[in-house]
Amino acid sequence: MSSARNAGSGGFAEIVGLHADRERLNSALEHMRAVMAEVAADGRTVYVSPSISSVLGYSPEDLIDQQGWIDVHPDDRHALMSRAEQLAQSGQPVEGTFRAQHKSGHYLWIKATSNLRMMPTGPCHTVTFARDVTEEVRASQKDRDLLRESEERCRVISEATREIICEFDDEGRLTYVSPAITEVIDFEPENLIGTTPFFLLHPDDVERIAEIFLKCVETGTPVRTEPYRVRTRGGGYKWLDGEGITYRRADGEMRCVFVSRDITDRVEAEASKRALEERMQEAQRLEGLGVLAGGIAHDFNNLLTPILGDASLVLMDLSQDSPARDRLQKIQTAARRAASLTHQMLAYAGPGRHHVEPLDLSDLVKEMAQLLESSVGRRARLETRLQPALPAIEGDSAQLSQVVMNLITNAAEAIGDAAGTISIRTGSFGIGRNTDQRHWLGDDLPVGLCVYFEVEDDGCGMDPQTRARIFDPFFTTKLSGRGLGLAAAMGIVKSHGGSIDIQSEPNRGTRFRVIFPASARIEVEPAAPLAATDSWHAEGTVLVVDDDEGVRDLARETLERAGLRLICAANTHQAVELLRRHSDELRLIILDRTMPTRLGSEAFDILRSISPNTPILLISGYSMEPDAQRFIAKGMTGFLQKPFLPETLLAQARTLLNGISHPDEKT
Repeated sequence: MSSARNAGSGGFAEIVGLHADRERLNSALEHMRAVMAEVAADGRTVYVSPSISSVLGYSPEDLIDQQGWIDVHPDDRHALMSRAEQLAQSGQPVEGTFRAQHKSGHYLWIKATSNLRMMPTGPCHTVTFARDVTEEVRASQKDRDLLRESEERCRVISEATREIICEFDDEGRLTYVSPAITEVIDFEPENLIGTTPFFLLHPDDVERIAEIFLKCVETGTPVRTEPYRVRTRGGGYKWLDGEGITYRRADGEMRCVFVSRDITDRVEAEASKRALEERMQEAQRLEGLGVLAGGIAHDFNNLLTPILGDASLVLMDLSQDSPARDRLQKIQTAARRAASLTHQMLAYAGPGRHHVEPLDLSDLVKEMAQLLESSVGRRARLETRLQPALPAIEGDSAQLSQVVMNLITNAAEAIGDAAGTISIRTGSFGIGRNTDQRHWLGDDLPVGLCVYFEVEDDGCGMDPQTRARIFDPFFTTKLSGRGLGLAAAMGIVKSHGGSIDIQSEPNRGTRFRVIFPASARIEVEPAAPLAATDSWHAEGTVLVVDDDEGVRDLARETLERAGLRLICAANTHQAVELLRRHSDELRLIILDRTMPTRLGSEAFDILRSISPNTPILLISGYSMEPDAQRFIAKGMTGFLQKPFLPETLLAQARTLLNGISHPDEKT
């Protein structure tokens, strides 16, 4: 058997010499489904082994003396003749595989090796060893079919999937990239083949992804990437992540395959969720600070009311040449400054607006810029670019003027003693459903037209830590600052349904953009002026309900000077007793909105149920706007915010006792 196999490798003459026993040779050929044939120089078949019958169905006698011993498939004859010519010219063995026809008519695959045999006399004979390899060819063809099927399946999957499949050589050059790359980053695969695509990575991600690639190549272990950014043809970036693995090709070359997917939507959704959570946390923090600031402001207003009021009463009693007048006026001035601070604290706490009217933001900003130009001109130059005929917004001009003033002042202080520029601009733009408001502070603005003003300086700028705290009450970076200016500005903007967008970097300046929804209103009615109170006197009884003794005393002395009789209560229980006792003579009730044992609304309801026709003037250290409509519906006839002057209280009392109601009146 081993000798027969050696014969198959080309040493046929040696086999003939070594195996004189023809029977043994025939037995080996039969077992191998092989045939040995010898053809003379004139083409006659001079020998065919008996195994021909088991291979091609012929007997040796059928082929002896015939021209050729095998019938070759027409498609293979040219190749067979070429190998015969090669054998004749070189004298070296030739090998080939072709189809031979069985006696029954079908074809078999034959692998044959031919060599020349020297004859004692005459030309050489051709000796051929042929073996039936039909099953091997069919198996090989099946393997090739399976391989083509597998390749086609991979091609279809690669083209159909939205995941990006990339194959790299061990030097990082792309040898294949799937068509999905075009949908994700708008590059055609053929333009990337042969390149090292690290140039498409975001600069911050190059080193990290290169390390992962080298680990995959060097260790051969699967790797996974963290999210990374890839540049698109348009210059933007998409977020991807994926896995990589290596393999060796049949030729031994290393290949690294990475499968990546576009996770941009997921990354942006997670970023939006984080931003929303941060905004909610910030809103909760600011709300807590607002409640604290509002409570402090309320208590201070209660304390300032008798200070400011009593100083005014004493001034009324003093002669013009009294040496005490100067000191009392200084007390009044200090009290007014303290009241201004408490109003800023209330603004931060998010109070309602007063005297809401349509405003042209360009006109308001222009007026404030002209007013402040001289005060900031020593350090900075003001530049304005204001859009004319700007859509109106609804707001309180006094409060919004304060916001403009605070931002311009803040910009001037950021520039310091150096030369610089403060740019003030107004404009409008539309907000769509996809407008990104994640980094704006304040309320989410509705879809539609918005109006803005912005103040930009080229001063010192702010780092992220400072930006995060600038709206906190009492936070300041200035030695002499109180930390209330920007806090009040934020409260006012929020109470107007607006937002603030801040852009700032250290040493590159700051830009505050304050944005408001445009208004559909075009006019409001002006408030009626207060009547003069210098010589006004009245008769009747007034009930004052306030838990602060100083406020009760101020109201008593002020109204008694006008001829009214005062009865006072420190809580709701006392007020109810006094009201029932004096209901027939009572002409006015002055009620503190915040009582220690009952909410102001509860006390209001109780007193109104007992005396439904008596005017009620509500006083408070808080702003009235959040509850105005509710109290007006209950029958409130006036409101006065603490601290107030005696003459303001007299004006309100005169208006109500004369039957004129101004629920929105304020100092």
